[in-house]
Amino acid sequence: MRERPSKAYGLAAFAFCSLVHFSFSKSASALLPIYGNDVVKDDNRVELQDQTSALAHEQGHAVAMVVDSSQVMPTSNNNWMNVAALPLGKKENLKPGTRFENELAPGFCTGVLVGNSFILTASHCVVATANDDAKAACKTLAFVFDYYEQQDALASKNRVKIPAANVYTCSDVSAIDLNVDFALLALDRPVEFRSPLSALAQRAPITGENVYMIGHPNGLPMKYTGPDPLLDVGQTNMRVQLDAFEGNSGSPIFSENDGSLIGLLVSGSIDTKPTQDGQYQEYTLYPTLTPAQWASPNPDKTPRFAEDLVRVDAPAIQNALKQSLEIAENVVVKR
Repeated sequence: MRERPSKAYGLAAFAFCSLVHFSFSKSASALLPIYGNDVVKDDNRVELQDQTSALAHEQGHAVAMVVDSSQVMPTSNNNWMNVAALPLGKKENLKPGTRFENELAPGFCTGVLVGNSFILTASHCVVATANDDAKAACKTLAFVFDYYEQQDALASKNRVKIPAANVYTCSDVSAIDLNVDFALLALDRPVEFRSPLSALAQRAPITGENVYMIGHPNGLPMKYTGPDPLLDVGQTNMRVQLDAFEGNSGSPIFSENDGSLIGLLVSGSIDTKPTQDGQYQEYTLYPTLTPAQWASPNPDKTPRFAEDLVRVDAPAIQNALKQSLEIAENVVVKR
C-alpha cells in the first residue's frame, strides 16, 4: 500500500523546491508489476491521446495528478506554472531502455474530480496513519489536470510547464477513511471548463467484467491501462491484474461495459527488483490469471498476484459523497 509522506527525491535537482515527497511503500507491497510474460510486450499502458474512445478522453479531463505543492512554482507569466520533476528513469533508478524513462514524472498519486470542487483519491495519498494530521497534509497537496505526454516539458531544467488554470490546491478534507482507503478533498476553488464524473453508485460491479484505468503511473503523463477482467468482487474491495504502478494510487477504474466509475486503485503487488548487476531497478513480471483460475482451488498455496481496488459504491464513500455534495450545493444556493 502506498504512503504519501516518506520518500524525498532529487533535492539537488530543484533549486527552487525545498522538499518533494513521493508516495512510497508501507510494507513490502508496491505498485510496479507487469502481468504477463514479457515486460515490454505485456505492458499495456498507452498514452491517453492514443485511445480512440471519446468517452475515455472525456473521463481523462476529470483525472488529476497529485503533486506536492512545494513542487509548483509561479512563472513570470501568470498564465503558466512550473512543476518540478525528474525523468522517470532517474527518479526510479530504472534500467536504461525502460519504457517512458525520459518522460518527466512529477506526481506521486492520482485523483478524480467527482464534484465541481471535490477530488476523490486514496487516503494513503494524504496521510500514512491515523496519528497524522490530515488537514495539515491537505495544505501540502496540489492537483494538476491534463498532464499529457505532449506537455511543454523543460526536461533539461527538471520542470514541466503547466497552464495555471489546470493547477489546484487542497483546501480541506471533507472525508477520509484509512480502513476503506479513500479521501474526499475540497479544492481551493470550483473547477471550470471540465465536467466532474459521477461517483454516486448506479450498480454493483460484476466479477469477470472488463475494466480499465486512467491515471498517472509513477507520476508520468496520463496513461490508459487495460482492459482486464475483475477477478474477484468483495463487499468493499475488488481484485484485478491491471498494470498498475506507484503513482496510480487513487486512479479511477471504469467499466468497459458502460463506462461507469466503479472503483479506485489502492494497492498492489511487489514492485521492482534489482537488476542482476545490482545497479538498477527493473519491473517485476507476474503470471496472468482468468477469473476462473483466480477462483479455482489452490491446494499448493501458489502465490497469486493482483491489484486491490476499493469499490466506489462502498457505503463509506457513498455517504461521504452525498453529504459533501449536498453541503456544497446548499452553499452555492445561499450565495
